[in-house]
Amino acid sequence: MKKENLMKYSKEIIEERLKDILYECLSNANQESGLISLEYDEENEECNVKLSVCIVEEDDYVGFDGY
Repeated sequence: MKKENLMKYSKEIIEERLKDILYECLSNANQESGLISLEYDEENEECNVKLSVCIVEEDDYVGFDGY
């Protein structure tokens, strides 16, 4: 998608839509509350996402959310 096509969307709208997509993906694996932050970089057309990580060695579990 070219930058001129994105002009009609504010940074907040883009971030909200991307969060919705990511939340849906994460919820399929019961990991949705692992999302800490999402920030859209308009200049580079990139999205930076921060997720928490949960490691429970005794259960051999590694994920973005605890259980």
